Amino acid sequence: MLPGIMGVLAGTLDDVNRYQPQIDIFTDSAACWDVMNSSLPKHGKMPPLS
Repeated sequence: MLPGIMGVLAGTLDDVNRYQPQIDIFTDSAACWDVMNSSLPKHGKMPPLS
């Protein structure tokens, strides 16, 4: 992993209100049925890390 970046398996979260999404990434390859929050920033691929 990269410094400051943490990967979490969504199925391991017990409290759905504890962590909220901050960004949608890899949206260029999202499935047509994927529902995204329109208020979140979108990145078609990996966003810049700096």
